[in-house]
Amino acid sequence: MKQKTPLPRPLANGRLTLLFMIVFTFVNIILYYMNSKISFPYSAFIPYFAIIFGDYLTVTTGSMIFTLVFYIVTLFFFAIYIYGWFASQTKFAWFITISVFYILDTGFMTYALIGTSVIDLLINLALHGLILYSFISAALFYIRLKKRKKLSENIQEGIE
Repeated sequence: MKQKTPLPRPLANGRLTLLFMIVFTFVNIILYYMNSKISFPYSAFIPYFAIIFGDYLTVTTGSMIFTLVFYIVTLFFFAIYIYGWFASQTKFAWFITISVFYILDTGFMTYALIGTSVIDLLINLALHGLILYSFISAALFYIRLKKRKKLSENIQEGIE
C-alpha cells in the first residue's frame, strides 16, 4: 500500500487556514439567522455581507429576488473556497485563485467597514491579513516549487 507523503508546511497551513475560514464564515451566517450579535472576524466578508444585504433589500423593497440574487453570490464564493480546499490537496495553483478572491474580499471589507468602529476595522484587517499571509505563503511556495521542477527538468535535459 502506497503511503501519502505529507504536504509541505506552507501548503498544509494554507489548507487548514482555508478550512477554518470556510467554517467560521458558515457559522457567522448561521449566527446571523439566529439573530445573534456575535460574528467571527476570521472569516470571509463578502458571503456574510451578501446574505445580510440581500435580506435588507428584501425587507425594504418587499421583493424576494434580492435575497435570491445575494444567496447566489454567497453560494458562488462558498463554491470557490470549498472547491479550492478540496483541489488544493493536489493542485496547489488553487492557492493563487484563493488568494485573489480573498484579496478582493479584504478590499471590499475595508471599503464596507470604513466609517464604523476603528477597533472593529483594525481587528478585521489584522485577521484578514493573517489569512492572506497563509494563502499567499502557500501560493509563493507553489510557484517556487514549480520553478525548481522546471529548473531540474532543464538540467536533466542538458545531461542527456
